Amino acid sequence: MNSTEDLEHARQLLTTAWAGRSLEIVAETDSTNDDAKRSAAKGAVHGHTIVADHQRRGRGSHGRSWVSPAGVDLYVSVVTRLPVPLVELPPVTLAVGMAVLRVVDEITGHTRAAIKWPNDIVLAGRKCAGILVETATSNDIGQAGNATTAIVGIGLNVNRDEFPPELAARATSLRIARNASCHRGSILASVLRALEEELDAFVLGGAKPLAARVGERLGGRGQRITLDGEPAQLVGVAPSGALRVERDGQVTEHVAGTLVIDEA
Repeated sequence: MNSTEDLEHARQLLTTAWAGRSLEIVAETDSTNDDAKRSAAKGAVHGHTIVADHQRRGRGSHGRSWVSPAGVDLYVSVVTRLPVPLVELPPVTLAVGMAVLRVVDEITGHTRAAIKWPNDIVLAGRKCAGILVETATSNDIGQAGNATTAIVGIGLNVNRDEFPPELAARATSLRIARNASCHRGSILASVLRALEEELDAFVLGGAKPLAARVGERLGGRGQRITLDGEPAQLVGVAPSGALRVERDGQVTEHVAGTLVIDEA
């Protein structure tokens, strides 16, 4: 069996209207997000999806690398063209997070997973997925009419059963959580279904109902944290999708930042 055969099975399982209906599956690439950007610049349709068995230079948020071994995990990027002004786009990351969280719940059979604001999914306190949403100017990736083009990148640890020493205490996978291997093609189809549902709901309903749902599954709520290196207490998620934290009795809202949840 070649390394993408199980991924190819997703084509037979898709139930979506737009997500993944234009689907490109490759054995390896530098970065699926970079590939999706180039496809968007050439006019790729809303929902065009690129999946790789292996990434040579996968990346996560804040320019960090995303280790992307072959044959085990999902590395997915979707071109989205959303009728949402660029300034209102940040909660899209949370919508993607909810989609991935739903699939993790389905596969593992429990709801121990949580969103680590704004772009990680943690399972039993360990990271199992990361999200990278990237936008650019119309000159870079092409805007379609009044729609904003955003590249939605998802890295989901599926069948890895061990990690490098520097990640072993902080990472997990679906296989570890359920003590059984998973079919990547099936999970890919589920992720695209949930992604379509969550993004369509966000476009129709805006950030407020999404933020309320994220708040219910927010990792670290009420705990001590550091945000961009400054200590605080995590209060929750604002209706806008911003993170609410408390410092010295004052609650502030943040639309971006690096969050670390205290382990104590």
